[in-house]
Amino acid sequence: MKFKQRAIELYQYFYLYFLKKKREKDLKEARSLPSPVISVGNLTVGGSGKTPMVIAIAEEAKRLSLDVCILSRGYKGRLKEPAVVSCRTGRLLDAIDCGDEPALMADKLYGVPVVIGKDRYKAGMYALQCFKKKPDIFLLDDGYQHWRLKRDLDILLISGINPFGNRRLFPFGPLREPLEDIKRAHIIVITMADKCKNISMLIDEIRLYAKTSSIYLANHRIKSIRRYMVDEHGKANFQDELSPFELKGKRVFAFAGIGNPESFRMSLKDAGMEIAEFITFRDHHLYSVCELKELSDRAKELNLPMITTEKDLIRAEGRLHPGEIYTLIIEISIENRFFEEVFKNRGQKSESKENFSSASDI
Repeated sequence: MKFKQRAIELYQYFYLYFLKKKREKDLKEARSLPSPVISVGNLTVGGSGKTPMVIAIAEEAKRLSLDVCILSRGYKGRLKEPAVVSCRTGRLLDAIDCGDEPALMADKLYGVPVVIGKDRYKAGMYALQCFKKKPDIFLLDDGYQHWRLKRDLDILLISGINPFGNRRLFPFGPLREPLEDIKRAHIIVITMADKCKNISMLIDEIRLYAKTSSIYLANHRIKSIRRYMVDEHGKANFQDELSPFELKGKRVFAFAGIGNPESFRMSLKDAGMEIAEFITFRDHHLYSVCELKELSDRAKELNLPMITTEKDLIRAEGRLHPGEIYTLIIEISIENRFFEEVFKNRGQKSESKENFSSASDI
């Protein structure tokens, strides 16, 4: 046991050392885009609600008549060079090429350009070449650790369900950075705050690192349930939109491959469903035809409706087994003051907080 603990400590030492070197190098080479950049990210590996938050901010930007362009890495997608996922007229790429999150954002945000690229500065410049109108704002998805692109606002999301896991650095825990790096955030949002066991204690801990950052509470609420029929080509065809409690009291067969499957389980229970069986996969799991057939066969064997997340449905497109499938539509609920602060200097370049303080000395 002592040897294992020592090995973990040694690993974390080197992890922090190389993290610091990478950050210093990236900050020296960091470049700016000609429009303000708003970053949404987290301190942990997945599961904090980045995608619903990016969608909510983009929708508010549209309401304010601001032209926004989303820049995403395209994680798990096959394309490595900058590419346009959505050109204001709907999605152009499959999830297998661009990743599930950019595909979902493109489907949700008709009229909002979505561009992917591992280097988000190059992706932003590529967007400027592709679109005649310069965006008023670039919205950087999962950008808290992407130091090579300067940003004007850093929004950090912290899950209320399991904020910091076992508090160890990846891969022994969920942390991408030490907790003290919370201090870089301009705005902190505790997502799924209504599921937090002790919200006051979590806020007090955040305040140990972020003395002046604004803190907001956000909840994930069920907007609706969508029903699809899968055809012989494995494509899910939308049938109708049901009320959030349409399946209340019914037993369901659920599956998910997301960063925080527990949040999906809780949402199903909030909708009044009885979960007969719940199958989980790794985050961003790319389903095979055989896996999807096994899931469909199991649901039919139990004679239960099959339900999953929007991301999972997108990742399974073209390989689904014929039949009926449901998705839960989740949206962020947050006070208006949050959006007022996010857009108070809209369209204007500003000084970044502390110019991104470097990693702590080891």
